[in-house]
Amino acid sequence: GVRSVTVYMPFIPDQRQDKKDDGRVPISAKLFFDLLATSFGSYLKRIVTTDLHASQAQAHFDGPLDELRAVPEFAAYYKDKFKDDFRDGSSGIYVFSPDAGGAKRARYLAKLLGVASDTFDKRRIGHGEAETKFPPLDFVKGKKVIIVDDMIDSGSSLVGEYENDKIGPVQYLQSKGADVYVCATHAIMSEKNGISAEERMRQAGVPVLFTDSLPEPEPGYFAEHKEWMSII
Repeated sequence: GVRSVTVYMPFIPDQRQDKKDDGRVPISAKLFFDLLATSFGSYLKRIVTTDLHASQAQAHFDGPLDELRAVPEFAAYYKDKFKDDFRDGSSGIYVFSPDAGGAKRARYLAKLLGVASDTFDKRRIGHGEAETKFPPLDFVKGKKVIIVDDMIDSGSSLVGEYENDKIGPVQYLQSKGADVYVCATHAIMSEKNGISAEERMRQAGVPVLFTDSLPEPEPGYFAEHKEWMSII
């Protein structure tokens, strides 16, 4: 007997499949919104979510879609964590986006922290495969560098594939003398080449900050990975 329904869905699946980047490829992001609309019919009046992969995906739903952002929470976390650095001036902190698609997100975090930002040149070369170009970044030596992203899936585009001797932005920045931190809204954490994303992050030795937009996969999961994973 309800007159209207608002769906609160912190993580909306299939968001990276939001365009036809090859022949015979489905736009699954649009399909998911269509399935929601069909399920609720005319009763569905609003959707509330957190950090879409691309903000233009709001147009996939013919109604109001509120996209809440995690970046202010990340900024508050790092302001407290690095309060001594901010007390002495913020020149020792830098923000990076792992790709051009997240540049706006990185600039937003940098603005809230009052620091500079930059973007890596990452290009998709196949399904689940990416290649990142590394420019000279000698200025990051001795700085704290925060890489911000919307989600971490296999983690290979961030920390590379150590099984194939392939490094990612994290290892490159570390090799330049930076103290690297990663934050992302959605912890998908899947497996690639038989290696879990959790193992990749542990091997990279990088602290990662997530939100709880996705539920704990199993009881004790967050505690098991607390040496490198923090949840807000």
